[in-house]
Amino acid sequence: KNEDIWFTTNKDEQVKIGTFFKQLDDTIALHQHKLDLLKEQKKGYLQKMFPKNGEKVPELRFAGFTDAWEQRKLGESCRIGDIDHRMPKSVAEGVPYLMTGDFIGENKLNFENTKLVSIEDYDQLSKKIKPEYGDILFARYASVGAVRYVDIQRKFLISYSCAIMKPNIDIKGLFLYQLLQTDFMKRKIEFEINPNSQKNIGIDSLKKLKISIPIIEEQEKIGKFFKDLDNTIALHQRKLDLLKEQKKGFLQKMFV
Repeated sequence: KNEDIWFTTNKDEQVKIGTFFKQLDDTIALHQHKLDLLKEQKKGYLQKMFPKNGEKVPELRFAGFTDAWEQRKLGESCRIGDIDHRMPKSVAEGVPYLMTGDFIGENKLNFENTKLVSIEDYDQLSKKIKPEYGDILFARYASVGAVRYVDIQRKFLISYSCAIMKPNIDIKGLFLYQLLQTDFMKRKIEFEINPNSQKNIGIDSLKKLKISIPIIEEQEKIGKFFKDLDNTIALHQRKLDLLKEQKKGFLQKMFV
């Protein structure tokens, strides 16, 4: 009640400002609705394009594919590991050292203002395994189950709070990335989580997870389908973020 505010006494100007922002809010709401709809569509496709528990084929398939999917352990289809369990010192210039908090967007990694480590620490920590193009990053602590597909070619490390999955020749990385996002796999992962003070899942537990996979050609089709869908979702997210930033700018400039 005691806060002073500034406002124009010109009623016509108030109406114009109010109308301007209402139209902007309506546009933002429309883009948010489109984005939510796309995310729901992806969720629906994930449920229908991968077999449910106990089934050998999915509900929805691309034309020309009829073979039953094969079941195997995750550790049989990809190499799984994490870097050495040592927290390196930060340096002013060096190699990015990411953590699960750097998982952003639909499938993005945040390299801005991240921790940097020396080349020596990078070489030492990545002797067992290191993230490379085509790998899957899997959060083992905190937000257990969050995944990212590495679609960039640059040198970096991911904390031992994440597992690195390197697909073998019988499984495509883009396919595996989407498979790990299905509700069916999320329930399997949840069952394997250690209920300690900080919930986590071990490398051995990941290796023994049962997965179902089709032939490579069908995997490629599924992977491309979801990659295109993810790109569309990311495009709408960028548009929405831009509109919100524009509104923020207008609010700063159109009020005293």
